[in-house]
Amino acid sequence: MIALFEVTKRALLSSDTGRALRYGVAGFSVRVIPNLLYVFLFVVLFFFVTSPAYSAPHKARGFKDTSLSTLKADKAMELFVHANIEFTLLHELSHMFFDLYEVPLLGSEENAADRVAIVAILNNFTAADGYTAEQKLLAVAANWHADWESMQELQRSLANSDSHSQEIERANTVACFVYGSDPDLYDDFIYARIMPFKRYTECEDEYDQAMRSIAWLERHYSRRLQHQNTNESTLNRPARISVEFDQPKKLKRIKAINYMVEKYRYERVTAFIESKYRLPADIKIVFGMCRGRANAAWNTVYKQVTICYELINRFFEMYERAKVHQHKGCMHPSFRRVLEPYYDCSLEQAAASQPKD
Repeated sequence: MIALFEVTKRALLSSDTGRALRYGVAGFSVRVIPNLLYVFLFVVLFFFVTSPAYSAPHKARGFKDTSLSTLKADKAMELFVHANIEFTLLHELSHMFFDLYEVPLLGSEENAADRVAIVAILNNFTAADGYTAEQKLLAVAANWHADWESMQELQRSLANSDSHSQEIERANTVACFVYGSDPDLYDDFIYARIMPFKRYTECEDEYDQAMRSIAWLERHYSRRLQHQNTNESTLNRPARISVEFDQPKKLKRIKAINYMVEKYRYERVTAFIESKYRLPADIKIVFGMCRGRANAAWNTVYKQVTICYELINRFFEMYERAKVHQHKGCMHPSFRRVLEPYYDCSLEQAAASQPKD
């Protein structure tokens, strides 16, 4: 530190500012000022060199990452994060589909993208990665519900003009579609009280309507039909979906994000899209930093879907919140049946958490 002080002092004295301070300004001696300035600059330089932000710029200050052993052992965390990555990816690819094929939509495009993602998981990705569609979708609903509760506690103003439905509405839609896909199997969802009873009476019709819409889309835009409107040069090399990964920086849980993204089997989604539809252009999926925004988006100019690492970091935060409140799911038979392999749902805990009539 003494050497650092001397270097700072000599550097200052060799400058024009240092000479002016040594010999005075306009004949006025100000020797006391250089000494104070040396000390001030030394303190600033010392804290700059020794601060975590300088010595390890890839780490966010004050945050601890999760160990790999903890990540590998926590299967509930893997289910939660992977399910929400998959839902987000399918949601944004739905925007891509609506845009490139100019699909006529009546109603909100965001709601339509949610429904396509839900139906895709229910009917095409069941148990493909070791998790059932019901497990994944309940994890997605839990994420939206936890996000809603966190904003309520912080008393954030909710933008009613947002094109997205509010988080609690999106959570209810996911749960409604799971129930509507098989009301007999999930009949005790009604007692979970996660949405009004009247909504449950509409879920089967909502699910059937979504399935009819998906069937219409496939009749008009399936790969089998696309060749009729495509020139020969394009047919020689079908468009593909590529995936790129940037390095997450200055975030909580960098190690955890890297681990989850690398383990997620995104190729199942890209292979499904490429096999089912003839894309009119090459598509790129990028996992990257978004300047602090927990977001995901489809960019029509660059033909690119971006999944922000900040959003994946948010999934970890919502998982930690959902795990603290897991008794809310454990208290209901259907939720226990779906989530018990990953949550600690003892019968005693469920009985103790049962709502009193």
